[in-house]
Amino acid sequence: MEDKKSNDENPGFLPGMVIIGLALVVCAFVARSTMIQIKGFGRTIQVTGAAFKPITSDFAIWEGNLQTSAMSLSAASAKLSRDADAVKAFLASSGFKEGEFEIGPVQVYRSYDREGQPTSYNLSQTIRTQAPDVARITQLSTAASALIQQGVELVSMPPRYVYTKLEDVKIEMIKAATENAKLRAEQL
Repeated sequence: MEDKKSNDENPGFLPGMVIIGLALVVCAFVARSTMIQIKGFGRTIQVTGAAFKPITSDFAIWEGNLQTSAMSLSAASAKLSRDADAVKAFLASSGFKEGEFEIGPVQVYRSYDREGQPTSYNLSQTIRTQAPDVARITQLSTAASALIQQGVELVSMPPRYVYTKLEDVKIEMIKAATENAKLRAEQL
């Protein structure tokens, strides 16, 4: 007699075959969709549009930073106070009124040597002004070097220019870019 096992005697045979069959079907679908994508590759193009419009800043911001250093806190504070008064006078002579500029709080840092002994007090204070008069702010930033010649330790930052009506222009620019994209697509 033959010693053959029937399907009834090997219960794992049928489910295994079903799993292998399903795996082959899934592989066939994956291969088919990949082939469709490969065949379609390169048959489409993407067109973008561009629009340009020169704008002029309508708002400017200038910041400066007063800095001083001394062996004692009182000497450093007195020097910083004199420098702040000189900056206020400079701003007033440049046509800026008291409410048109801000002077920030004083920041104090101590310096130490390698042995941990205090060597000096370093104080700083920021000055900021902003205005829609861009030319006036630009002139102020370049003229601020006169303060340095007076002994004021001032770090003058370059002005930052802003265009405040960007939202008004955005829709117009999107429309122009869309028209440009359409024109490019029609040329192809």
